[in-house]
Amino acid sequence: MNCITSLANCPGWAKGLAYFGGTVLALAIWAFIGYLTALVYLAFQGKNKYQDLNKDQKENYVWVWVFWPIAWVIAILVWVVRLIGLPFTAARKRDLQEMEQRINRTLEDRSYSTIPVISQKFKSGELITGIRGNPDDYNHLDEGCVCRVVSIDEKGQMKLVLVNHKDFEEQKDWIGNTFKAPARNFVKYPRSGAKKKSVKRRKKK
Repeated sequence: MNCITSLANCPGWAKGLAYFGGTVLALAIWAFIGYLTALVYLAFQGKNKYQDLNKDQKENYVWVWVFWPIAWVIAILVWVVRLIGLPFTAARKRDLQEMEQRINRTLEDRSYSTIPVISQKFKSGELITGIRGNPDDYNHLDEGCVCRVVSIDEKGQMKLVLVNHKDFEEQKDWIGNTFKAPARNFVKYPRSGAKKKSVKRRKKK
C-alpha cells in the first residue's frame, strides 16, 4: 500500500516499471497527437492518403508527425501574418478585377466574329478618333488620335492607320503605323473644317 502512495517506498524494479510505463504512455500520447496533426496536414494538401503525397510532401508529413508542437506554432504564426497582411493582399483584388475586365473585353472582341462586317458603324477610308476616357487604356489610340480605317476583317476587327494626334510631338514616331482595334472605342472624327467651308459658300450665295 505504501508503494502505491509513494514511489519512494517501492523496490527498484517497481520504480523502473513505473517510469517505463509513464514513458511509453507519454510517447503514445505524443504519437497520437502527431498523427492527428498529420491528418490535418493531409487535409490541407487536399490528399486522402500518405501515398498520394509527393516526395517533399511526404518528408513534411513525417516532420509534422514527429515535431507537431513546432508545426502548430509555425501554422499559428503563418495565420497571424496572413491576418495582419490582409489589408495589403486585399489591394490585389483590384488587379484581379482589372484582369477580369480585360478578359471580358477579350470575350467581347471574339463576339465580333458573329456580327456581319456590314453592320459595323465605320467604313473603309473613314477618319475616326478614340472616345473619351480611353476605357481600354490605349497608348496611341486615345481620344486625341486621328485614324483612318483601312479595312474591317471577318471578325469585325478594324485595321487602322494613325494619321495624326493632338500630342503630335509625343506620338510622331507612331504616325503612319497600323493598329488593330474593335470599333466600340471609336467615333467618327468631326470634320469641323468642312462645315466652315460650307457655311462660307452659303454666305457668298
